[in-house]
Amino acid sequence: ALAKGCLNLQHLLLRYCKLIGDPGVKALTQCKKLSLLSLMNCEEVTDSGIVALTKGCKELRCLSVSGCTQLTDLTLTEIGNNCPSLRTLELAKLIYLSDRGFKNLVKGCNSLEKMDLEECQSITDSSLIQISLHCLIFSL
Repeated sequence: ALAKGCLNLQHLLLRYCKLIGDPGVKALTQCKKLSLLSLMNCEEVTDSGIVALTKGCKELRCLSVSGCTQLTDLTLTEIGNNCPSLRTLELAKLIYLSDRGFKNLVKGCNSLEKMDLEECQSITDSSLIQISLHCLIFSL
């Protein structure tokens, strides 16, 4: 209902909304002007929801999925494929992300300015090397 009624919605913060899952995230694809979305700690959100979101919301500039613990490299690949204008990406506490996913992410998101990778325990130096090679305006 929110997505269908608020077509001009640009910013939406849903941090710690533990009952938000893929159906809700998929509904947000109606919000074509959405540029900032925080799903921090929405633990029911999976790759399926984020894939739909990235294909439907091409204006995303800031996305936080920190604590969405079911997300995998598929999410990173689809963000890289569909969100070339993304500036901020928060991925803290996502234990299923690997170097392969980050390689796919940064190939398409070379405008990233800020990333949060705290407690992403499966990444190695290789991810940082890929970030440094592809994110031309990245700053710490």
